[in-house]
Amino acid sequence: MARKSRGSLRKFTVPEVWRTIVKKNERQGSGLYDVLVCNHSVLANDNTYRRARSCPECRRKVQEYADLHRTSKAS
Repeated sequence: MARKSRGSLRKFTVPEVWRTIVKKNERQGSGLYDVLVCNHSVLANDNTYRRARSCPECRRKVQEYADLHRTSKAS
């Protein structure tokens, strides 16, 4: 299986995006994941009292939008 190259590391200027957990501890493959309201999955931890998790995919989308908005304002 080919490895993905990381490329350049992105500097985030937006805060983490927190989403409500829809399904806790769902088994996917060999790990346990939390399914979020945005339909993304994040690795579950052992804290059973969690209500929300940060979503890296949504944070990436928000950062792309912020970058696009910043460049459009500069033009």
